[in-house]
Amino acid sequence: MTSKYYALQIGLIKECGYLQRLLLFLSIFWSCYKICSFTNKNKRQMNKFEIRKATLADKGRIWEIIQQAIALRKEQGSRQWQDGYPNEDVVQSDIDKGYGHVVEVEHRIVGYVAVIFDIEPAYNNIDGKWLSDGQYVGIHRLASAQDPHVKGVGTGIMQGVEKIAIEHGVYSIKVDTNFDNGGMLHVFDKLGYQYCGEVHFRGASRKAFEKLLN
Repeated sequence: MTSKYYALQIGLIKECGYLQRLLLFLSIFWSCYKICSFTNKNKRQMNKFEIRKATLADKGRIWEIIQQAIALRKEQGSRQWQDGYPNEDVVQSDIDKGYGHVVEVEHRIVGYVAVIFDIEPAYNNIDGKWLSDGQYVGIHRLASAQDPHVKGVGTGIMQGVEKIAIEHGVYSIKVDTNFDNGGMLHVFDKLGYQYCGEVHFRGASRKAFEKLLN
């Protein structure tokens, strides 16, 4: 609402009777309330995601989320994650190695990602060129829950990983995804990741991206 709009409303109030003035005041109050509510809601959504290391107690929930992601990709007609990967053994390995991280909203796990500071061998043979050659954080097995589906989980996870990387003194994130994973491609574009070429996993080509954090 503009100041011109409210000035017009105030002018109308002066020309109205008591009941009409009351109704106009209520209308203006309701408009202000809706604007403030929308602003506060957006602020809460920006700060609602909390990312932390996964524990063995989280394994069951993590596997549920990954299964939901596998089913969703199949429903969307994708071949990604349709070959038995990732599986429960992979989740167990992530937790054992300290790679596994969960993202929570109001203490409920709604997403999962493996945050890897070790070298990813597949990234050594990129058909293209990375932005940097130094230490980096690799991201794998990112999945968001569908029970319920919470908007913005993928973005929240990626932003959380950026904070983790900086806390460890690492200023590069490298990641890949399937050519048909529109959701993640949108997240990468929104957060400023740059397309670097193609990498290969289990006989399939995948789009590779990097973001420099400094």
